Amino acid sequence: MMRGLSWLILTIVSPTFRIASWLKPADEGRRSIRIVKLNFLYLIIALLTVAGLMFALADDAEMLRTHDFPLWWLWAWFLWSRCAEVLVAFYQDAMDQLTSKTAGSDLTAAWRVRLALNSYVELIIDYALLYALLPTKMWCLVPVRISQVLWISVSTITTSGNAGFAPASPMPQFLMGCEIVGGVILLVVCFALYAGGKADERRPEATEGEARHRSD
Repeated sequence: MMRGLSWLILTIVSPTFRIASWLKPADEGRRSIRIVKLNFLYLIIALLTVAGLMFALADDAEMLRTHDFPLWWLWAWFLWSRCAEVLVAFYQDAMDQLTSKTAGSDLTAAWRVRLALNSYVELIIDYALLYALLPTKMWCLVPVRISQVLWISVSTITTSGNAGFAPASPMPQFLMGCEIVGGVILLVVCFALYAGGKADERRPEATEGEARHRSD
């Protein structure tokens, strides 16, 4: 009962996590390739989206807050789904590594670090776009430019502050808290893999998996 409820809640909170789970084949080699492809695909989507919006809207975030933007709520759900997926996926992978469980793929430590850094950049963009979609009443000082919400996101995920744009309601506070947690988890994973010397490991099965990624 509880397992089924947890499955339902996670599906609602992060449908992209479930979709990714369904798309990943059982074979570890093919699964690793699919993980890499999805990671780079979502990063490219995020980069193109923010660049396109800054160009099309002349860096004006106010047009996004009118909620005349087509299907803005579905877009916000997708952005949050990706943020939650990154948090859950890397948390599970970190726990599997610490408990010596099978991680479900043959990705090397070097590839895990690379994917974590990609997701770190994507989180900055996704959270920035979520901040841009929040109503003005949720901010004490309202960010009016897309470049400003990007700076808020960078300042938040690096725990250096909120760039002076203080939230005035629980929603942006919640999002900022989640961004900090997600960023810390990604950096801890990267540091643990690098400091432990795992990035230089070349297990036979891992080397074969990495070769498949490069040749794909």
